[in-house]
Amino acid sequence: DAFKAEIAADPLKTEWANSVLATADAMLGRGHYVYNVQEGGVGDNILETSRYVIHMSYVLSFAYKMTGNAAYKDRLYAEFVNVGKFPGWSIEEFLTTAEMCHAFALAYDWLYYDWTEAERKNILDIMTKQGLDYAVENYNGSPTGGTNWVQATHNWNLVCNGSMFISAIAIADEAPQYADFFFEKK
Repeated sequence: DAFKAEIAADPLKTEWANSVLATADAMLGRGHYVYNVQEGGVGDNILETSRYVIHMSYVLSFAYKMTGNAAYKDRLYAEFVNVGKFPGWSIEEFLTTAEMCHAFALAYDWLYYDWTEAERKNILDIMTKQGLDYAVENYNGSPTGGTNWVQATHNWNLVCNGSMFISAIAIADEAPQYADFFFEKK
């Protein structure tokens, strides 16, 4: 396709793509993240995990689209199922929840036609139950944590709101109530 041809025609883009593919190959052999409670037992702190899952989402989605190698897509889906089983995405520190939703939304959209119907449904269900439903509660005045990200004047506002919008847009065809809600609240 045109994207692959453009990369092949440009040595810098080829170098970049090869670097991303090497990173994707390394991800294939990496174990799943384990849910850990923050030291001292106060709340959940899985921010590092959520940031790595975002990284996986970009890298493995790109690698799958570039090569068609289902191992990349399958590894990403396996991690989604894994983190989807976590008892929570650290809603009291909503930044983690937002970043995990970002990861799910990106891959849901980029690989939409590559996922099976069951995989799409599972990704959507995890994203809504672990993230979007809590975001709606926050917007409706029931903050789930110590930071009111909805009205914050620091970067959490941008990261959390941006991630919720990305997520709502990605699933708008299947669950339009989220996009309707967030765009009404803008």
